[in-house]
Parts: sequence; C-alpha cells; structure tokens
Amino acid sequence: ASIAEYMGGWETAEKLWGVTVTYTGRENDETGRIWCSGKDQKFKMPFDLEFKGKGVIPDYELPRGLYVCLKNTKKDELNYFKLKSNEFYTFGSAGSEKFGIAPNTDLFFEMTVTDFDKYDISSWKLDAKDKIPRALELKDIANNFFRCKNLALAKEVYSDIIKITKDMKDKDADEAKGITLTCYSNCALVETQLNNYSEASEEIEKGLEIDPKHPKLRYRKAFLLFKQGDFSAADLILDSLIMEFPDNKSFKILGRKNARAIKDSVRKARKLARKMFGPRAQKKINDEEETAAAESTKTPGGGEEAVEISDTAKLTKRKSTDCDSALIPLLCVHGRSSETAKAHRG
Repeated sequence: ASIAEYMGGWETAEKLWGVTVTYTGRENDETGRIWCSGKDQKFKMPFDLEFKGKGVIPDYELPRGLYVCLKNTKKDELNYFKLKSNEFYTFGSAGSEKFGIAPNTDLFFEMTVTDFDKYDISSWKLDAKDKIPRALELKDIANNFFRCKNLALAKEVYSDIIKITKDMKDKDADEAKGITLTCYSNCALVETQLNNYSEASEEIEKGLEIDPKHPKLRYRKAFLLFKQGDFSAADLILDSLIMEFPDNKSFKILGRKNARAIKDSVRKARKLARKMFGPRAQKKINDEEETAAAESTKTPGGGEEAVEISDTAKLTKRKSTDCDSALIPLLCVHGRSSETAKAHRG
C-alpha cells in the first residue's frame, strides 16, 4: 500500500531506466528501526523476471519489493509503502543477517524520486536513428541472460527487440531484418529448451515467413522435429541444409543423430514385428531397412549412421518373399518406412 503526498509528473520508472531517489527503509512501520537509507542514490531498474519470483537474490542487495515501490513512484512525489513479510517481495522467513532484520519482519519505505534517466525500448518512443543501436544493446543483454540460464528473461528481451526492428522500412531495413530473424531463432531455441514446443514452432514459422531460406531457422525447425520424434521430416530439412552448407558442423552432427534415430526406429519396428508376427514380418522389416540404408548413403543427411544401417542390411538380406501388406501401416515408424513400403507393394 502507498500514500502519495504530492502529485508530480505522470511518468514512472520502467525496466532499465536509471532512477535517482531519496529513501528510508524501516522495520514494520513508520516508527520502526531504520535499516537502510539513501540520499539522491541512483538505481538501475531491473527486469522483474531477474528475481524469478523470489524476494531476494544475490545480484541485488535490497529486496524485490523496493524496486516494485520505485516502479510505482512518480517524480517529485513523496510515497510511503508498507510491505507485508513474504517470500516474494521481502526478506521473508529467512530475514537478513546483513541488515539485522529478523525473520518474518514487515518492511516500510518512504521515498521520493528526484530524477529519471530514461532508457526507452518501445519502438514508438525511439527515433529512427536510435533503433538499431538500441536493438544491439538489448541483444547483448538478452544473450547474457541466456548464458546465465535465465531463459524466460532472455526470451522477454528478444521479444522486445523484435518489436523495435520487425517493421523498419528505412535505410537500416536490411540490418533490422537480420536482427529480427536472429531474435526469432533465439526465441525458438529458448522455447525448445523450456520444452514449449508449440511456442517454439510459432517463433520459427514467424521467422520463416520473412525469410524461408534462413539457415538457422531451418536448423531450429529440424532440431524441433527431431526432439518431437518426427525424424523423417527432420531428415528432409537436414539433407537440404547439409547439401547447401557442407562445412557446417552443427548441421552434420544433428544429421548423424537423426540418422541414428531412424536406425533405432527401424530396429524397434523389427523387434516388434518379430514378437507379434514372426519371420514373415521380420523379413519385411529387413528389406525396408536395406532400402532405407541405400537411400541414406546417397544423401548428405545419412552420415556415418547410414553406412552402419547399410552394413546391417547386408547381413540380414535374404531372398524376397511375400509379406502381408496389412502389416505395413503398423510397422511404418519414423524414417522412410512409408516410402519403402510403397516400393515393395509396387
């Protein structure tokens, strides 16, 4: 709760703004012991997600609640805030040894903001000449959050950048487009790591709408399909990428992993066929494995695993016999089973 004694300007601090404030922090209420204070002290407003829902984190000496109070204080306005003790905005049940605050102690703040150092990140607030520099500054901030494993916050900043750059039409349009595509790619990576596959797919498709040939976004799509177990679709993208960029190690590594996953899928199908339907179904799987291996060795996406599949197929090759075509849908797991099934029926 707060009580404003003087109404100053209409603006309040936003994330990344600098704030100059004179304040006093007390225990419990306006008569409590003073445990912190500052005169014309400068703070940089953090992203609220930096606290990850906690009242106190190592990166900030004062509790999250102080910054919430600053965010709700206008310039030249005298405010009083009382924060009930909890784990989300105060020192909570742990208290603070540094400030001598006992566990479960309420906090009381008196503060007056005397100046703002604005750091605008809204596109409509930025001059055209400032948009690219601001986007690049924010990109460094987002990348740092990503390196620190603060994925949700990294995604928030990447999204802020996209809002700045995606609709730029002036002489910086090409550079802005590159930044936008990179941020869509990074958003997709974050969502994939958070197992938010639908959200990751949305970010990828938004980027591919701008540039369908963007290699990193195509790679993100292949990786997402791989994670979802759609190895056939992933293989088509990876084959194309490896053909276009034969020296890219990331593309080759994922191509080999995907080829191995296709091989494992065939192996599982063969095991299931042997268990459920006996030698006839086993023979059908062996033939399909041989055909898939032969096709894989002809494409860049196959890699080492494609050779291994081919060798295995040679060991299991035997004279062709009829196989109940009704088994085919059951045994068509990831890989090229559906295509090879058509070949055998033909």
